[in-house]
Parts: sequence; structure tokens; C-alpha cells
Amino acid sequence: MQDINTVSIFNDVIGPIMAGPSSSHTAGPARIGKIIYNLFNEEISHIDICFDINGSYPATYRGQGSDKGFIAGLMGWDAEDERLPYALEAAGENNISYHFHSADLGAAHPNASKITVTSKNGRTMEVDSHSTGGGAFEIVGIDGFLVQMCGDFYECICICQNNDQQVLEIMHPYVENKKNSHIVVRQQGNKKMIQLSSSSPFDEDFIEKVKAFEDTKVLTTDLIMPIASFKKVEIPFRTAQEALNYSCHNHIHSLAELAYIYECTRSGLEKSVIKEKARTIYQAMKQSINNGIKSDFKMRGFLEPKASKMRQNLLERKTTDIGVLNSIMIYATAVMEYNSSMGTVVAAPTAGSCGVLPAVLCTMEENNYPLEKVIDGLMVAGLIGVFISHQATFAAEVCACQAENGSASSMAAAAMVYLCDGTIEEGFSAAGLALQNMLGLICDPIGGLVDIPCVNRNAAAASNALTSANMTLTGFDSVIPLDEVIIAMRETGKLLPSELKCTGKGGLCITPTAMRIAEGIT
Repeated sequence: MQDINTVSIFNDVIGPIMAGPSSSHTAGPARIGKIIYNLFNEEISHIDICFDINGSYPATYRGQGSDKGFIAGLMGWDAEDERLPYALEAAGENNISYHFHSADLGAAHPNASKITVTSKNGRTMEVDSHSTGGGAFEIVGIDGFLVQMCGDFYECICICQNNDQQVLEIMHPYVENKKNSHIVVRQQGNKKMIQLSSSSPFDEDFIEKVKAFEDTKVLTTDLIMPIASFKKVEIPFRTAQEALNYSCHNHIHSLAELAYIYECTRSGLEKSVIKEKARTIYQAMKQSINNGIKSDFKMRGFLEPKASKMRQNLLERKTTDIGVLNSIMIYATAVMEYNSSMGTVVAAPTAGSCGVLPAVLCTMEENNYPLEKVIDGLMVAGLIGVFISHQATFAAEVCACQAENGSASSMAAAAMVYLCDGTIEEGFSAAGLALQNMLGLICDPIGGLVDIPCVNRNAAAASNALTSANMTLTGFDSVIPLDEVIIAMRETGKLLPSELKCTGKGGLCITPTAMRIAEGIT
């Protein structure tokens, strides 16, 4: 089937490798800032960032590092840059002023922002953006023009006063020679915007030709996301049912094989390249556990890291014997605590759920599951995320924590089934069961921080993944197909009020203790 906006495991599900604490509120803003930095291509002196007053940013942008993410990106830093926690100080050192405020933008997305940058010589550019979850984003407006940019293409934008036809005469032959390029033309008053998107870098001589026209403003950016997109790509499936049909028709019996087939088709990369990308991500996950378990860092909120002490207490105190769940519990806690300190973690599928998949996979490797198979299990988890991303969302601001920890638990459950040599049907069933168990889970971070209940919910989601996998492998029937559970999650999110979707206005956030904590933070 052909699709313009097909999900990539590495763009949309597993990753980015990023500085915590939030993929939608830290990494997404950093990527938005970086693409604006590229497009503006001039030294910035002032930054004005306006959030929609009815969205999630006003209550969380400080606690979840959105301020640091935006400013870091607007200085040209990437989401994984270790300097990101110090972005505000760096801006001051570089004589860049900034202002954050809120207004009624009438936005269609809860993570909407209007960003105006000013250069040292007075030039300005206004950009409208949405951070859509898991580090993904979209640019929806530039200087009054409606646009669509998600960082997965090389972009050349020409804003023309009179010579749009001459610009198009140069662009059309370029598109004909580069099959994975396309042009969109938009009009605003007496000006036209010509947007050329390509899956490969632009030739320097081509850029020089379009820049030579008078009365034409040329904006360019390199790829922001890890994997380039194509205008049209033939993908074999986008839902679990379609994947089952494909596997039956093509006699495929492995969840991992399905995952590699999908991502190789989507990206155009060889399986060996895909696996090396997965290996790099898995190593980053292991490192986040190692860093988190030390507990030698300061979390940004009101908690002190406990993972190291928890592990010690397991040896010294009488506890219930829950086997590998003890390691999973501690590892999930360690990663999330490190994430809260703005340490480097892997969004999987979000930073708010970044402890689930590493805890499960690394525990399994420690229990003598082969490394190569564990890496393939990571890809299986990514495949489940593809089904969720195509049919729903990972954004807690849209569907609450069921979209974050629920999705992560679903992904980890399928990975566990694969590691235990389960079938494709069993993997999808376990994924559906895990998500069933977390339907309706709200997002209510105390004080706008990724601390309580985010840390403990990661441990619960990881435990749920293992339970769901074992229930399935021992014969329990989840009854409702995975795709139907995903859609139920999406529709449940629509029914939840905004107070329960990362706005700090409901759930635990309005308990007396939480309100006292929040007052102490601010």
C-alpha cells in the first residue's frame, strides 16, 4: 500500500536518544528549535515563545524542560546534547534574550507554540509548531504561510514576491531527476511559498541558483529526524491484522522478521544497517540503567534517587519473591530517575515511559537470553509501536498516560513473547492484553515534573508487560484483537477531560500533598 506519512521505528517509536525528562516536552521542543535555527540561518538575538493557554505547556514547560529544549535547539543543539540542561545559562552567555508566555492561540494541538526569533540586525521569523509525542513534531506555519514539515525531509523553501515561475523552472527539473522529491506551492496575499522536500541532500549549485533571485527569501534545513521519508513508499502493512495477513501469505513465522521487513521497506536501508541502529539504541538503554543505578545525581524535582538503595534493600530486607520482576522494578526506576535528572535516555516510545523497555530487555539479557535476540526483541517492540502510532498516538497530552506507559508495556510484552519463542499471533495478543490492562490511565505529573507518579508507573508498566506475556504464553485468551485495543485507547483518550491529560489540573495533582509540593517547587 502507498502512504505519504508512514511511521518509522527509529523516527517515531524507538528514540530519540535524548536528554530527559520528556520526549514531547524536551526532545520535541529541541528538534523544533533546531529546525528553526537551520531555516533562519542567522545569529539570533531574541526569542519569544508563546504557548496556547489551554494546552499542556503552561503548567509543565519549566518542570519538564521545554524551556531548555526550545532554547537549546534555537542555539543549534541536538536533543541528545549533554549541554541541554544548561541551555538557559548558555543563552545568557551568548547575549540571547528569551521570553516565555501564554495566550489563546486557538490551537488544535495541546502542545502548540508560536515562536518568533529576531536576529541581531532586526530580521524576524514567526513559526507555529506542535510537539506531537515521542520526540516527533510538526511545523505548521512560517510567517503566515501554512506549511507541513516534520523534520524527515531536506527542505528548501522559497518565499517569492514576483518570480515564482522562474524558481519553479529550476525546481521542476530537479524533482524529475530526484525521484524522492516533491513540490508544494502555497499563496499568502501577493506572495507565494514554494516548498521543495527531498529525501536526499540538495546539490550546492542548485541552492545557489535559487538564492540568486531577487525578492526571494530562501530557507533550507537538513534532516532533523534519523530516517528520511519519501513522498510515497510501498509499505507491506500498517496494522496488526494487515501484518498477520502478510505473514500468512508470505509464510513468515517470526515477529522479528516482520519488524525488519517493515523498517527496511520504510527506510530503504539494508537489514544490517537497521540492526546496527537498533544495537546503538540498545547500548544507550543499558548505559541509562548503569548511570541510573548509581543514584549519584540530583533529580530536578522533589525526589531523591532511590534505585541504588532499593537494590541494597532487596539483599537486606525480607521481600516477596517475584523473581526477575525485582530487577525489572529497580531498572525501570533507575532509568526514570536518571531521566528526571535530565540524563541521557532513550524514548521508547516516550521519555515518560523510557524505563519500561530497557528494564525488560536488559533483565532478559542478564538472564541468559542471547544479545542478538534481545536486539531483535527491541525491533519487535518497535513493530508494535508502529501499529499504535499509525492508529493512535504516544502523546499523553492527547490520550493521557495510557498512550505512554500503556504503549511501552504493550511493546515490551510482544518483545517478551518473541524472546520466549512465541508466535506472531501470541506476540500481538500479549501486546493487546498489556494495553487492555492500562486503558484509561491518566497523566497527572505532580508539579509538572516527571517524578511522581511517572517513576512508579514505569515499574508497574514493565511488570504488566511480563505478566501479560506469560499469561498469553500459558494460554490466556485476550479476546479483543490488538488493533481494536489500540483504537479503544485512542477513543478513551478523546473521552478523558483535559484535566487528566498532562495539564496538572486533576488526578494526583490536586491532592493536598501534591499541591503543597507544587507550591514548594514554584
